[in-house]
Amino acid sequence: MATEHKIDIELLSQQARRQLWAALALVLILGTATLAALAFPTARGLGGATALWTALPVLIVIGIAAVHRTSHGSAAARRALHDLGNDELRRHSMQLAWRNGFFAMLAVQVPFALAASGLNVSNGIAVMAAATVMTGVAGMLASLLWHDR
Repeated sequence: MATEHKIDIELLSQQARRQLWAALALVLILGTATLAALAFPTARGLGGATALWTALPVLIVIGIAAVHRTSHGSAAARRALHDLGNDELRRHSMQLAWRNGFFAMLAVQVPFALAASGLNVSNGIAVMAAATVMTGVAGMLASLLWHDR
């Protein structure tokens, strides 16, 4: 019975990492589409960005269904997942990830401001804000994946 509990923790940990990778990919794809749509609103080749915005509700429903499916396992699996989240090393890696995401957002302010003004894009402030948020979230997720091995 103890081995089943350990296998559940291992599987839950692997599934959590896959979800983090999926979240990172989604942030990068939607963030890039947002930046392209904001920076060049009249460009003809941005039909893909419009398609991504159209598919966003579908992606949200798929994400909620995946989380819902994960959270309705056995009571032992839910307890193991709760214990996994309360692990001291995991909490430490989460703190490092939040810190790294925050410092990544601070570090890119000047380059993004120079790029937005130098490239003469329309909606420069919105482009800079979207790029900052995307950098912070992507930095936090990547750092969490790095530290939580």
